[in-house]
Amino acid sequence: MHSILLSGSIVCCLLMTSSLLDAAAVNNVGKLNVAVRQASCQNNSNCYPLNITGIGLNIPSGQVSCGLQGQCVCSGNCFTLNGSICGYSKCGWYDPNSATCNSLTKSQTTAFLLSLFVSSLGVANFYIGQNGLGGGQLAILIATLAVSYLVCCLPCCIFCGGEKNEVKGSIAFIGGMCCVVVTILLCSFAMVAWWIADLVIFAQNGRLDGNGCALEKNL
Repeated sequence: MHSILLSGSIVCCLLMTSSLLDAAAVNNVGKLNVAVRQASCQNNSNCYPLNITGIGLNIPSGQVSCGLQGQCVCSGNCFTLNGSICGYSKCGWYDPNSATCNSLTKSQTTAFLLSLFVSSLGVANFYIGQNGLGGGQLAILIATLAVSYLVCCLPCCIFCGGEKNEVKGSIAFIGGMCCVVVTILLCSFAMVAWWIADLVIFAQNGRLDGNGCALEKNL
């Protein structure tokens, strides 16, 4: 009986010891993880771009800093998070001599005005570097005018010239004019719809430029 109690006590002690060791191990792992996370940056200089040296190290803390969680914080137009540190952004360029960030973003007001007056030519989208959208707008305009001429005007010019084909010419003329009117109406509707959509988007500063940067909000 005594041997059974003794064996049970030993087993309980072993189980308690094992539980304590497991708890300590978990606690140590947790501390290790926290240390690793905090070790990602100890001060602001740990977050600077890799190729910046000398006078360039005077980056204001408002642009590059080591956050409370040990993670690099990049702000402004000159720096963006690149992996675990800050790298140079395409939205601006950093002048180490004056320790200032010079924005390369396009003006929201300029884009809005270009869209207001010459939207169908795609100038506003060309201005902000969205060449695909600008080219699409210009291509639609040119294609619409070309198709209107080829489909609607050429038949009229071919069949409206002779007295022998007076009836045929009249029918072609009427059909051609109807086609022209319909095409012009559709073209006008499409251009006005695109014009309004661009105005709303630029007014709300909802379109990025070709480098993926937000426009300078000055409207």
